[in-house]
Amino acid sequence: MSPRKFPYTQRRVARVKTAKLFEYGNSQPVRLPREFRFDGDEVLIKRVGSAVVLLPKAKFWDTLTESLEKFPADFMRDRGQPGRAEDRSEATGRKRLPRA
Repeated sequence: MSPRKFPYTQRRVARVKTAKLFEYGNSQPVRLPREFRFDGDEVLIKRVGSAVVLLPKAKFWDTLTESLEKFPADFMRDRGQPGRAEDRSEATGRKRLPRA
């Protein structure tokens, strides 16, 4: 598998590695390669489509802030976004109900 360039990051994507799956009772342990191992006893787990994402539980917010730093400074600078509530209701096609 060769790395691909993504225009929004302009960085090369690392090669994909393989991890070994096991069956242990009703669980499915995964043996992670050394470079993917976590510190601590637990990780956060989330399903995103058909993918399963593991995040370090101890430093969860560090992962988020590090990922935000990868976006270019002009990311979404020129986006179409209505300013007022009336404009938003026109954009969504829903009528705004009067407040009681």
